[in-house]
Amino acid sequence: MNADADANDDELLLQSLADIEEFLRDNDAASFLDRLHPGASEAALAAAEASLRAPLGALRLLYRWHDGQSIDDEREPLFEHMFFLSLEDACDALWTVVECYVAPPQGRSIADYHRSTTGFTEDELASTRWLPFANTEGDYLAVHLPSGKVARMLKGDLPWLRLEAPDLGAFLGAYASALWDGHLVMAGDPAEPGVVEEGIRCLGRYFTRA
Repeated sequence: MNADADANDDELLLQSLADIEEFLRDNDAASFLDRLHPGASEAALAAAEASLRAPLGALRLLYRWHDGQSIDDEREPLFEHMFFLSLEDACDALWTVVECYVAPPQGRSIADYHRSTTGFTEDELASTRWLPFANTEGDYLAVHLPSGKVARMLKGDLPWLRLEAPDLGAFLGAYASALWDGHLVMAGDPAEPGVVEEGIRCLGRYFTRA
């Protein structure tokens, strides 16, 4: 991919983040934004890449935007019902994701263990370069750093991976569009401003698919 294409992808990703912000401000949900931390410093981003021994790719733009969110009282998760992890928490959760969702149990092959997984190669599933950026109650959104693919990881009887988007920019663009098009709605306590229906989790307000 050439530099012009990279710059265009970065511009689209940043526009998607701006669109998400605008939606929240225009729909009585600025409290979601109030919980976001300031952006990560260049030193923090470089330290994370050194620790991971892999470039963050598009995640650099996400974490320059905001370094996760406050989750002290488990309200206002940014991505549907999932909380936006700080870069430090994301790095700390990497091995949980790899060991509990990606790596097969001893004695099982990757192909057998992930037989229902589509969209990822065996080499990608064998990789330890997965960085989660959102989580709640055992569900994760994670980026495979070498390929940039975004996976949804759901904890059930067996870990389940699903290709969510080919890259982070596509994920954020689709998420912004889903908000603006009404395919995602705010849920939680209907007495709260901007809430249109009661949610199924006791997490305050969150987004759910309509």
